[in-house]
Amino acid sequence: MKRKLLLLMAFVLIFATGCKKTNEPKDETKTEVSTEVQADEKKETKKVENKEGEKEDAVLNFDSLTGIKLPIKENGYELTDINGKKYIQLSTFRKYMLLSKNRFDYEIKADKNEIKFKTGLMPKLDKTFKIDTAGLEEQKFTLKQKQNTIEGASVYFKDDKDAFVDIASISKVLEFNLEKDEIIFADADTLQKEKTNDRDYDWYMDQAHTGEYSDGNCGPTSLAMILKWLDGNSAATGESLRNEIPNDGDWWTTNIFDSYFENKQIDIDDVIYTKPEDITNLIDKNEIVLVCLTMGEILPVPNPDKTNMGRFYKFDGGHFLLIKGYKIIDDELYYEVYDPNNWDMTYSETGEPMGKDRLYKATEMHKAIVNWWSGIYGIKPASK
Repeated sequence: MKRKLLLLMAFVLIFATGCKKTNEPKDETKTEVSTEVQADEKKETKKVENKEGEKEDAVLNFDSLTGIKLPIKENGYELTDINGKKYIQLSTFRKYMLLSKNRFDYEIKADKNEIKFKTGLMPKLDKTFKIDTAGLEEQKFTLKQKQNTIEGASVYFKDDKDAFVDIASISKVLEFNLEKDEIIFADADTLQKEKTNDRDYDWYMDQAHTGEYSDGNCGPTSLAMILKWLDGNSAATGESLRNEIPNDGDWWTTNIFDSYFENKQIDIDDVIYTKPEDITNLIDKNEIVLVCLTMGEILPVPNPDKTNMGRFYKFDGGHFLLIKGYKIIDDELYYEVYDPNNWDMTYSETGEPMGKDRLYKATEMHKAIVNWWSGIYGIKPASK
């Protein structure tokens, strides 16, 4: 759908820009995930008794730990000491693990003395509950996660929202080990603190002033940036590509990119997105990522000209943009994007375009992608 709007003051504009969904993979992806979860729940569980003095506990030496860390973090997660034994608080540990591909969610079933875990999810960022352990009594709970059932885990809990669980038990149900105070999973994390696939020349482009259909030229402008990133001598612009593929003046669709990449023999990774690692892995391979998403999931920020974080315009519909890197800031993952929906807006202090090197939260981008179009494109660097 094509929408034409007047250009008003920068911060009150609702820009018409967007991408259309074609041959949508999203519903199939959701079905597959749902089926997998159901299948996991039907599997027979193996019971692993949590007994005192096991060799594994002695090797891990839980009682000596004051904190643990992931390799990607400067500051580790602090354990809670209760009566000389080390415990993990579920709400804080879940938030801490969002940066790991082994992230998890949990459900406390107090009436059954059971805590159920699910891994590989992108849990929502709930607030962290602070529990005073004074006066709480130790209880024995069963921990369940897929095929693992841990009996007799030591748990302190106040309600059905949060609990302290002994680290020996939770390490078994979530299947991690500790080496030099670091959490080590079999599926190791590769996330870095910061990774940017930039160029030593300017390749950012604004979709404003790209011709008659500027208000819908996020697709052509994103492609022009891709071509410039691949070849610094590229003369393509959002306007020239719109003229090449007019699409009757309507929004570009993802199959236009499919055809263009194939016809121009541009080497890509065509990926069905389900989790943040689908993006960060491409970035780690020195690729940039084209996404078609709904901007309504990216939260707007006040005074967007004074910060490079968050949505800086009111438009909340379908949109093409590029992800060129990622950063971990205050223990949260952000994607570094080139957003073409800029319309001459600049930062008040630097005068740089606000759509250039913008940071969007990975949790918000996750919803923005899966709720619109789950296909993403990793653009491989041109062969020399």
